[in-house]
Amino acid sequence: MTDNSMIAFRKANVDDIDVLVEARVWFLNAFYDHPEDDESEALKKYIKSYFLGAMSDNEFIAYLAEEDDIIIGTAGMVVWHIPPKYGLETGKQGYILFMYTVPTHRGRGISSALLDELMKEAKDLNIKYLHLHTSKDGHGIYTKAGFEPVDRQELFLKI
Repeated sequence: MTDNSMIAFRKANVDDIDVLVEARVWFLNAFYDHPEDDESEALKKYIKSYFLGAMSDNEFIAYLAEEDDIIIGTAGMVVWHIPPKYGLETGKQGYILFMYTVPTHRGRGISSALLDELMKEAKDLNIKYLHLHTSKDGHGIYTKAGFEPVDRQELFLKI
């Protein structure tokens, strides 16, 4: 790890939505090996609409890493509710996503620092459980932070 003293970590707000939209598309294009094209441009309006509503309602929380006023990392958490159950009386949970560090800045602990910020936020919101899906590259970051594999299978159906 290198010196991160010049990196600012901060919670995003509605004034950051345009930057978050661009960063979300960078992330998706990198993750899915998708080119920047007309489909990406069309997706931006849906992402912006989501962020406007979800951030205003505190249902989506994002943190940014900036160096020299340039966004170099992002992290997000969807706050969602299920019916209460034993050990989860509020039903409130968090889903971590949108963890991204630009390739030229990887290996500096930026994602770990952003994850720490989201975990502090989750505690402040009295969220007892965090969930996420991980890539091979991110697996070590999450297990180091205390995430554990779940024995239950997850199923998916596209409707």
